[in-house]
Amino acid sequence: MVRPHSRVLIGSAAASGDVGPWAPNLDRNDAPIKLELWGVFVGTVQVLRSTDDGVNKLPLRIAGTEWAKYTAPGVEEVWDETDPFAKFWISITLTSGTVNYRLAQ
Repeated sequence: MVRPHSRVLIGSAAASGDVGPWAPNLDRNDAPIKLELWGVFVGTVQVLRSTDDGVNKLPLRIAGTEWAKYTAPGVEEVWDETDPFAKFWISITLTSGTVNYRLAQ
């Protein structure tokens, strides 16, 4: 289930797949993008970014190292964005359980 609320991507998943797109509010360039995960799940959740409407969804990296890839509940600031073409997806790969997510700024 996905419920977009004024620049918030929120929902839950019990199966693997990508959810999105979500676009940040560039008028709030002082506000980082945050990902919240909760629930009981086994698997990975990763934030992906695209500037071509999802044709190429790329993992976030910092200094060549994977960033914004999680295997447990928590909350973290994942990115600052300035590109007006950028959109984000949450890629979910589950072995079991249900993950709840919220991507917001």
